[in-house]
Amino acid sequence: MTLGLRDGRTTGDVDATFREAKGPVNQAVESVAEQNHVPKDWLNTAAVKMLPTGPDAGETTLYKGRRLTIVGASAERMLATKVMAMRAKDHEDIRRLMNITGIREPDRVDALMQRVYVNEQPGARALIKLKITEFTRWLERETQMEAATAERKPTQRGGDPSVDAPPGRKSDAEALKKANTRQEERPKARVSRR
Repeated sequence: MTLGLRDGRTTGDVDATFREAKGPVNQAVESVAEQNHVPKDWLNTAAVKMLPTGPDAGETTLYKGRRLTIVGASAERMLATKVMAMRAKDHEDIRRLMNITGIREPDRVDALMQRVYVNEQPGARALIKLKITEFTRWLERETQMEAATAERKPTQRGGDPSVDAPPGRKSDAEALKKANTRQEERPKARVSRR
């Protein structure tokens, strides 16, 4: 996501898979790790088991050199893989990708995952069904939390202090303004010099 969407975030590793020439790439990865004092597994090839093998119509070329081409997955592909993993650390990425793609509803995420993982092993459909159930529950919790935050009254913790408080009680903003006004209205002590 960091490379493909260029959203300014940093990451501890880069999930990647190689289409060919694994040996030379592995040597280059180790060299980069040594030169930059980062762990040797900074290029995470363990993510390959969650990456779909079919073509990605929305992929973009991030770098093209004489001997190396780096291709970034589309936001839709990334959303499908993040939901397939559905780890707690993926939740923020899932939120961002739902906003980027406009795909928020479980049935649309299901259709996306079916399309992305259609050529995978026979157990993929059962796994997708399980992950969509997990995603749906997570999305319901997220929606409930957003609604609860939006309904918070101004006098509650986390409420908006600029909103009027219930009758008979000043909002936090009004109380602060009144205190500042009183401070300014106080007579200043006169100092006489003799």
